[in-house]
Amino acid sequence: GKTQTPPPAPSDPRPGTPSASATMVPVKLAYEGETRRFPDAPVTFADLKALASRAWPGVTAPAFVYEDDEGDSITVATDSEYAEALSILQASGRTVKFVVVSARAQPQPQQQPQPPHAAAAEVPPLFQLLSHVATAVAAPATPAGTASDTASVASAASAPPASAPPAPAAAPPAVHEGVACDRCGATPIVGVRYKCAVREDFDVCGDCEAAEEQPYPLLKILRPEQAPAMIMTVLQDGQPGEATDWHEARRHFKRVMRARFGGNHGCGPHGRRPGGRGCRRQQQQQQQ
Repeated sequence: GKTQTPPPAPSDPRPGTPSASATMVPVKLAYEGETRRFPDAPVTFADLKALASRAWPGVTAPAFVYEDDEGDSITVATDSEYAEALSILQASGRTVKFVVVSARAQPQPQQQPQPPHAAAAEVPPLFQLLSHVATAVAAPATPAGTASDTASVASAASAPPASAPPAPAAAPPAVHEGVACDRCGATPIVGVRYKCAVREDFDVCGDCEAAEEQPYPLLKILRPEQAPAMIMTVLQDGQPGEATDWHEARRHFKRVMRARFGGNHGCGPHGRRPGGRGCRRQQQQQQQ
């Protein structure tokens, strides 16, 4: 008898689909250092992706890579590539193993802030026109001939404030030479001098004037050139004073006038009248 050869198994009518015998082998899937083993290889590439998504829920749109008989890394992304990968791995006698590569979202580049003029350049022309119209309606009308005034005011407002002029240096205190304070004895008086209007030759310094109230009015003298040659004060009735006798006051006044302007007070520019008795006496003396 003849040995009958069994008829070949019917092939899958779908092209690129692994045969039924190919699906009876175990398959290994590796993802990020973790390897998992499954007893039966998926029939289609879609089943392989579903298996990887169930094993690692974070995997989305996976691709698969395997090492062929020449040591090259081959990517599997279709049914025909998956069927060829199973055939090559089975023919080499190696374990069917795929490395899962998940499609990750690419990081979006961080947008850099745009300068104001760049942002304004991207505004649509229509929007710019509407903005100009709204600004023109809201702004008050400017009278003719005031544009230069407005520009001047704006430039003055934006200009930095002018520095204040330096303060003048303080003048040194006045020194009243030959004048002593009749209270504290300071000599000469430095600063403000106060001269009594009633007491003869009585002066006090500023400190003594502020520390003690004086019974008579005082003349405030800031600088030596302000000092008067003589002070004549008329007191009220009953007001105490050093000179209450009018005759004595008159004689005192004459003595001061002689000391100040000379003895011939009856003639000259300070006399009472030209050609008076004093003038005739002076002329007789000059003739002799």
